[in-house]
Amino acid sequence: MEKEKLYNYIKGEVSLDEKGEITRWLEADPNHMKEFLALRKLHDLSLWYKKKEEISSVGHMNAHRAGTMKKIVLEFLKIAAIVVITLLSLKYYPSSKESEYQTYYTPEGQRAELKLSDGTRVWLNANSRLTYPVHFDSKNRIVTLEGEAFFSVTRNETHPFIVQAKGYNVEVLGTEFNIIAYNQSDFFETSLLKGEVMVTTPSKERVALKPKMRIYSKEGKNYKGMIANIDHFMWKDGIMSFNHETVNEIFAKLELYYNIKIEVYNKELLNYKFTGKFRTIDGVEHILKVLQLRHRFTYQNIIDKKIIIIK
Repeated sequence: MEKEKLYNYIKGEVSLDEKGEITRWLEADPNHMKEFLALRKLHDLSLWYKKKEEISSVGHMNAHRAGTMKKIVLEFLKIAAIVVITLLSLKYYPSSKESEYQTYYTPEGQRAELKLSDGTRVWLNANSRLTYPVHFDSKNRIVTLEGEAFFSVTRNETHPFIVQAKGYNVEVLGTEFNIIAYNQSDFFETSLLKGEVMVTTPSKERVALKPKMRIYSKEGKNYKGMIANIDHFMWKDGIMSFNHETVNEIFAKLELYYNIKIEVYNKELLNYKFTGKFRTIDGVEHILKVLQLRHRFTYQNIIDKKIIIIK
């Protein structure tokens, strides 16, 4: 596979046909995935280097470049087949005590895993962004989420862990939970797998959750209930699971995960239900072809606008 095409894929600058071609190439040989991850890691490091160059003083630029490039080479040599993360930006925010924040972003069709300074592990789903302090140095451990993430929080009785998303605050001491909070959708959900969670809604209502329970918003109202599909959280392993979900619900998730727009003219199709699992790397077209086996429809792509039209 041409490295230029792989770089364009990493940057999200390829067509849907090219995505399919690259996906098939990745599946053909485990060494292909290793090669891709190596290029991806180098790309991420180059973004980090570029940002560091921007905030460095002009007088130290050449020395800094030499040291940074050495680090990049060393990191490149250590690369194995692991999940990597995209460093979107590095910013400094003013406060009573100057703190350094990082923002990590995962492009469409991809996911990432990262470890915070307190040991907390976070999995980011596709098209998601997490902002957090490089070091938690205040009373509370506060992060901000846009998109979907699964958290495995390191317990600390004196320093609660708080996730801020879409006007909600999810506060924990040490637990495992999942949050869905895409800005492109009015849907919000917190699902608890282990431990305890206290959710404060935008209206300041406080809702306590126990394991296997969730709180979710629908048409501006909040509801509390049991987790509907426990297999949904397989997304952090690269598996999308749909359990008796309507095609309308499935398409809504595909739009969020792959950053596309799906126009459907056959409205009757949206009410059909489907149960199944897909790998994220299979891409949208593979999912559509499987759905075609159950329900008759045709579709066409508009590549430049990332729109799939279904009739």
